[in-house]
Amino acid sequence: MQIDIRDFKPTMSKSTSSSMSLDVTAASRWFVLTKVIGSVMGMKALLLDKETMSMVGLVCSQTQVLEYQIYSIDRIDNEGRKSIGGFRAICILRPTSDNMKALVRELGEAKFDEYHLFFTNTVQDHQIQELAKADVRQVVRQVQEIYMDFFPLSPDLFVLNEPSCMPLEAPSWNHQLFDRICDGLISVLLALKQNPTIVYQKNSMIAQRIAEEIEDRVSTGNNTSDFDLFHFGNNNKSNTALLILDRRDDPVTPLLNHWTYTAMIHENLGITNNRVDVAKASSSKEQEVVLNVQDDEFYRATQHMVFGELGSALKEVVDEFQKHEGSSIASGAGRSKLQSIEDIQRFMENYPEFKRQEGMVAKHVTLTSALSRVTSERNLFDMSELEQELACNENLTEAFNRVETFVEDNNVPLEDKLRLVLLYSLRYQLEGEREIRFLERSLKDCGIDDALLRTVGLLRKYAGVAVRGSDIFNKNTVVGAAKTIVRKQMEGLKGVSNVLMRYEPLLQARLSAIKLAGLNALRENEFKILGQQKTAAVRPQNLIVFMVGGTSYAEARCVAEFNKEQQGRGMQVILGSNTVHNTRSFMHDLVKLHNEALMPDSQQIRT
Repeated sequence: MQIDIRDFKPTMSKSTSSSMSLDVTAASRWFVLTKVIGSVMGMKALLLDKETMSMVGLVCSQTQVLEYQIYSIDRIDNEGRKSIGGFRAICILRPTSDNMKALVRELGEAKFDEYHLFFTNTVQDHQIQELAKADVRQVVRQVQEIYMDFFPLSPDLFVLNEPSCMPLEAPSWNHQLFDRICDGLISVLLALKQNPTIVYQKNSMIAQRIAEEIEDRVSTGNNTSDFDLFHFGNNNKSNTALLILDRRDDPVTPLLNHWTYTAMIHENLGITNNRVDVAKASSSKEQEVVLNVQDDEFYRATQHMVFGELGSALKEVVDEFQKHEGSSIASGAGRSKLQSIEDIQRFMENYPEFKRQEGMVAKHVTLTSALSRVTSERNLFDMSELEQELACNENLTEAFNRVETFVEDNNVPLEDKLRLVLLYSLRYQLEGEREIRFLERSLKDCGIDDALLRTVGLLRKYAGVAVRGSDIFNKNTVVGAAKTIVRKQMEGLKGVSNVLMRYEPLLQARLSAIKLAGLNALRENEFKILGQQKTAAVRPQNLIVFMVGGTSYAEARCVAEFNKEQQGRGMQVILGSNTVHNTRSFMHDLVKLHNEALMPDSQQIRT
C-alpha cells in the first residue's frame, strides 16, 4: 500500500505500560525493540545518525538487534551505501537540519524498498514537507515520533551529551543549546509518562528559563496541536516533581577525587557513553571496554563500591572463574573427554557463557590495575586527604601551608596543583585573598597554561560566595556549624576510605530533606515552585533532578544509594544533566567563561 507522506501526520508514540517506573534505560529499550524494530516485519536495515547510534547502543546489544532480523546497521550520512533490494529501512534519527538533509538525499536515491521513519522528538511541519517532496517514489511507509532524545547511562542516570552550558551565560545566549536541553527534558517526561510539578533554583537564570520553557511546553502539548500529549489517563495526577538545579551551587563535588569505582574510572581514564578507552592504560590488546549494568553483573554490583572494597570483590570473582575454568567443560583436559554427542552439545551450550565471563573478568582486572597504578603514581591518598580537609574543615593558615607544599612539589601534576588551589580559593575566598594571589603566582611559576590559570578567578565569578545560593562549607548557619563539629568528632572513628570521602555532595542533603518534608523542605528564598495549583506539602513519589552545568558520578552514586535504600517503597529519583563532569572537563568548562561575560549581580533575575 502506497502512502503519500504529504497526507501523513507523524504519530506520537508513548509507552503503553500503565505504570511506567522511573527507568530511562527500560523506557528507551522499549521504544527501540518493541515500538520500532519489533513493529516492522521482514529483513531490515537500521539507519542511525551520530547521536542515535550511541542512544541505541546504550540500551541494546548487537545480539539483541540481530534477533529482530536487522542485518545491516549504518549511518544515515554514509553516501557510499549500496542499494539492498528486499530490505526495509528503519531510520531512527534526531530531527536536526543535518539529519533531514541526509534523509532527503536518502529518499531521493531510495536504496531500500521501504522506509520507516522514527524521530526522537517533535518534527516540524516544514520538515515533513521537505520529506514529502523528496519521497517521489513513495517509499515511506510510516513517520513516527518516539521520545528517546537522551542518552540513558543507567536506569537512574541520563545525559544530553552537551559538554558545556557556559554558552547560556548572559549576555550571550545560545538558543540552539537551550532548545536541545528543553527537547531532552521533554523527551524524558514523555518517555516516563510524567507531568511534574516544576521546581527551580532561584539564583540561576538558566534554571529559571528552562523551568518556564518546560512548563509552557507541557501546557501546549510541546508546541503542537496535541494538548493531551501530557495527559496520561489515571497517571495524569501523578505525584512527580522536576527539580532543576545549577552546578554553581556545589562547585566542590566535581573538583574532588571520589573513591568509588565508576567515579575513579571517569576521573582517571574517562567514560564516554559507558565506554572506556584503555589503550594507554593497559598492555592488553583491548582498545576499549564497555561498562553496562544490564550485561555485566560484576559492574552492576560494584559500580558505586568504595575502591578499598573493590579488590576483595574482584578476587572472589576471579577465584570463582578460575574454579570453573578448571572444570571438565572449560579445560583442555575436559575437552578431551567429549566422547558423546551430549558432551559436545553441553560444551557448546556453555562455551559462550564461559567466554563472556572470561571477558568480564579480564575487563575489570584491566581497569582496577590501571586505577591502582594511577593511585600510586599520583600519590592520590595524600592528595585526596588534603582535598577533604579543604572541603570539610576550616584552618586558613594550615591549609595554605599544605597547599603550598603540594604546589611547589615537582612530582605533583599541574592539574592536581590547580585542583587544590581551586578548592582553597572557594573556601577562603573572603579571608584568604592574599594567600590566593600567592598561590596563583606559584602556579604561574610552575608553567601552568594561562587559560587554566584564569580558572582560579573564573571559578569565583561562576560559583563564588556571592553567587551560590547555599552554604556548602557550613560557615554561616547554626546547623552548618553543628554538622562541622559532629564531622570532626566522627573522623577518628572512620576508616581510611571514609576519611577520603567525608564531603557529601549537596544533592544528598537535598534528597534527604525532600524525603522527610516534601518540597516544602526547599527554602523559599532558594527555590521557586511553578504552578499555584500544585501543592508543595506532599512528598513526591517520583523526583527527576536535572543539573544544569554538568553532574558527576559522585552525585549519581547518591541517587543510586538513595533508590536502593527506598527499595521501591518511597520516593524514586533519577538524575540528568547536560554531561557528566570529571575534574578535567569541569576545569575546561570554566575556561569557556573567558569568552562568556557573566551577568552582573544587579541584573540577576530575582523572583
